[in-house]
Amino acid sequence: MSYVLAALALIVAANGASIVISAPMAAPEFPGIATICRLATETAAECSAGAIQAGWIMIAGAGLAGAIAWPALRALRASAAATVGDSWAARLFLVAVIALLAIHVGFHFDHGPAGSREEAIARVSHLISAENLAWPLLLQLASTQSTLRSRLLYLAVAFYIAGLSPFRGVLFAVVLFGVMLPLAGHLLERANRTRWRSAITNAIGLAIACAALGYLVYAQTATRLGPSPGSHMLEQTLRERVASPLFQAHLAERLSAFTPLPDMGQEVRRKLRLTSEPNLNEFLYRRIYGDDYFGETTSLFYGEALANSSSYPLVWAALAPLLLIWGWVVLRRRGFDAGVLFGLALWRGSLGGLATVLPALALQLSALLAIYLLQSRARRTERSAPA
Repeated sequence: MSYVLAALALIVAANGASIVISAPMAAPEFPGIATICRLATETAAECSAGAIQAGWIMIAGAGLAGAIAWPALRALRASAAATVGDSWAARLFLVAVIALLAIHVGFHFDHGPAGSREEAIARVSHLISAENLAWPLLLQLASTQSTLRSRLLYLAVAFYIAGLSPFRGVLFAVVLFGVMLPLAGHLLERANRTRWRSAITNAIGLAIACAALGYLVYAQTATRLGPSPGSHMLEQTLRERVASPLFQAHLAERLSAFTPLPDMGQEVRRKLRLTSEPNLNEFLYRRIYGDDYFGETTSLFYGEALANSSSYPLVWAALAPLLLIWGWVVLRRRGFDAGVLFGLALWRGSLGGLATVLPALALQLSALLAIYLLQSRARRTERSAPA
C-alpha cells in the first residue's frame, strides 16, 4: 500500500479527533491548555475556536494536497520499483545499528538509571539522535524484505530502539508504520483477491496491533502520572494530549503577531547541531512550561506557516505535504522506492513542521541509496562471475 496516502489519511484522522475533543473542552480543567490560552490572551471559548480552526486548516491542506497529487499517485500504482533486499549491505547497516544499541545499553549499565526524562535525554542525546536516524530506515528495509524472517529481524531492532527511546512518538510510529499499516495493506490486497482466509488472518493481526498500541499509550500515560492515577485524571491527560497540538499551533499564531518566531533556517541549524538557540517547537515549549523544562511542542504545518510567512496558513498546509509527495513520486518514477521514509516524514512533519524532518530524510535517503547501489553492484558481480 502507499505509505504516503496512509500518512495523509492519518493527518486527517488525527486532526479530526483533536477537533472533536477540543470542541467541548473547558480550558481551565486542563493545565497545559489553560496556560496556552493565558499566553494567547484569550478566553477559553476564543482559544478553543482558534485551535479548532487550526485543525480544519490542517485537514483541508491534507485533502487539497491529496487531490492535487492523486493523478500522479494513481499512475504509479502499476509501475515497478527497485527495492533493497536482505543483502550484505543491508545486513552491514543492521550490524552497525545493533552495535550502536549495545553502546547505549552499556552506558545505562555503567551510569545507572536516569533520575528524570530530561536527564536521560541530555546524557545520551547523540546516541538518541543516531537511533532516530536509524529506525525509519529499518522500517523501510523491513517493508521490502522477501521473507518473513528477514522482515521480523529488521522490525525487532526498530522495536528495541523504540523501547530505549524516551520519546513516546517513536514507539507509536514504529507500531503504526512497521505493523499496522503493512497489515492493513495486506488485508486490502487479500480482500480484493477474495482470499478471505488470509484476509481474516490479517484482520485479526491488525486488531491485535490496534489493541496493543492503545494499551501502550494508556500504560505510558499512566506511568508518567505516577502510582495509581485516578481514572478521571488519566482521561483528562489523554484528552489533553490529543487536543494539545491544535492549541500549540494556535499559540504560534497568536505569538507571531508581536514576537519574532524561529524560522525554518533556525530549525535546520538546530537539527544539525549548528546552534544552541531553540527552534520553533522548543521556543513554544519553553513559553508554555518555562525555561527549566526540556521538550518540544507539536505546532503542525499550521504553526510553521505562521512562523515563516504572512500568507494564509492553508497555503503551506497543502504545499508542505505536496513537496514530500512530489519528492517520493520523482524517485518512484526513476525506479527507486522509499515510500516508508516519505510516509513517515509526512506524518512526523505534519506534527512538528517540514523543516524538522528534511535533514533526517536527506541522510536516510542517502544511506538507502548507498545500500541499494552496493546491493546492485554485488548482484552484477555475481552475474558476471564465471560459472
